[in-house]
Amino acid sequence: MLLEEFCKRVEETEEFTINREVLGEIENVEVYSDEEIQKLVDLLISSFWKLPKLQLQEEWIKTVVSQISKRSNGKEVFHLFCLSLQKVWRSVGIRRIEKFVMLLDAVAESVAEHYETPFDQFIRRGPDAKYDLTLMKRIVYSRKQFTEEEVCYLVQFLIDHPDSYFRNFFARDVLPLLEKQGISASVADLAYATGNKENTSTTMREVLFAIYAAPRA
Repeated sequence: MLLEEFCKRVEETEEFTINREVLGEIENVEVYSDEEIQKLVDLLISSFWKLPKLQLQEEWIKTVVSQISKRSNGKEVFHLFCLSLQKVWRSVGIRRIEKFVMLLDAVAESVAEHYETPFDQFIRRGPDAKYDLTLMKRIVYSRKQFTEEEVCYLVQFLIDHPDSYFRNFFARDVLPLLEKQGISASVADLAYATGNKENTSTTMREVLFAIYAAPRA
């Protein structure tokens, strides 16, 4: 299906409803350039924004995310989808924020399932806290087990960004996983040495010593 035809049919969809037949064609819409993908993404986000009922939102998310994942250029579509969501995040009112958290979580889950998700592309500190935390949590939880490189990256990122934003995320969502799988002696030594530095805050020291106390892998 040509992009122009798809856009026209989506725009003609009755307000507050979804056109299941049209959404089921996302896999086949002919978009290849970044400009075409961006137009598709903007249209989809706009159509989602207008849905007031949770049941329709959930159906829309399930259909659209599944269709994008089937595309040969699904990774590129998801990438621009995430960037577009981040741009509109601060415009989302408090009454709508949870529906967009639900959308981002589903997108991140599909990305983690179908594509490589290196931590250096997905672990960040903000400033869009609700967006970043949703994305980071899903990517972290997608791992059945961290590699040694990923553990080192997470701990070093924590040390390099000793603020409450990432520290709280680490303590809540990363530390329990490290305590379950264990850590290497080198990671334990790094956490212990950093925790003993004079300029390390009390709250940061607690997290670092908790890392050190994790079982050795």
